[in-house]
Amino acid sequence: MKGHLIKIYGDVFDIARRLKEIDPGYYPVYNKKRRRFEIYHEELLDGPACIPPFGELDSRTVAYVRETRRERAAAMIREMDGINRREELTKNRRLEDERLKKAGYLASHAERGGRDIPDYKDI
Repeated sequence: MKGHLIKIYGDVFDIARRLKEIDPGYYPVYNKKRRRFEIYHEELLDGPACIPPFGELDSRTVAYVRETRRERAAAMIREMDGINRREELTKNRRLEDERLKKAGYLASHAERGGRDIPDYKDI
């Protein structure tokens, strides 16, 4: 193990043991260079399995590791796809609302006898 990584074997909240219950290959590490906790897996040699977004090891870390497991990848992708679809629909609705508002403005402007055509961005 690299000199800036400190493997954690035991801790107050028993996180190291609880991670092993999820998968025996998991172990927590403190990265002295980056000043954060990281979760490694013995099968992954090129870096951490995940980096919890918390400043300490606690039950949130265990929940985060469970959430981000490889086995949940398909479900996570479906969740992200659903979120992206909803955001895209919302964006398209806003654009359509803006187009309708501007088209209505131009129609009423023409009905009032307006001969000049306002710039689209100024409407």
